[in-house]
Amino acid sequence: MPNIDLSQLRTPQDLAAHRLAEWRAGAIKSKAAFAIALAEAGIITSSEAEGWIDGTLPAAVATAIATLPAAEQPAARITIKGAFQVHRSEPLLILLGAAYGLDEAGIDALFGTPPD
Repeated sequence: MPNIDLSQLRTPQDLAAHRLAEWRAGAIKSKAAFAIALAEAGIITSSEAEGWIDGTLPAAVATAIATLPAAEQPAARITIKGAFQVHRSEPLLILLGAAYGLDEAGIDALFGTPPD
């Protein structure tokens, strides 16, 4: 009988978590598509979405960035204003999600339907 390393066996929950992590790592939207998704979800207004594309951060985003340590704020603003794409795996999304009352599932929904 072959030796089986039981530590290598995965439960259905482990496999689902792995699929979700892989999906999140690859979920990307253009900045414009992300702004539209936020507006369509009622998270920001259409005016805020258009302003974001032009470089004006929505008020809640600016407020969220202001909660970061002062030394990190310029990089956060530059990252958010200058990005051509929004990656689901971007750590700043957790901060922005919190600013809008979104949990992980709410952030996921902005990028489409994650795997089961």
